Amino acid sequence: MGRRPSGLLMVGYLAVLRVAVKMDRERKRLAAEARAERARRRRERRRALELAARQQEAEVIEFSTHQTEEIFDQYAEPERRAVGD
Repeated sequence: MGRRPSGLLMVGYLAVLRVAVKMDRERKRLAAEARAERARRRRERRRALELAARQQEAEVIEFSTHQTEEIFDQYAEPERRAVGD
């Protein structure tokens, strides 16, 4: 009879340890999932910022102040008229 209580204590202790190991595994799994989710959100945020930056880029158009070619004005000189008039 002297061994019976110690055996029950041992079985109870092993059961508690088994539950503790399951809880540790679950906690580690949840932490890994949370890290993966944070990394995914960072990637999505980075992609969104890059896309927004690309959409905000403007095309630069150069305007020259000096005209190199003479523009024809058909009304400037009455003797020079368009063909067919």
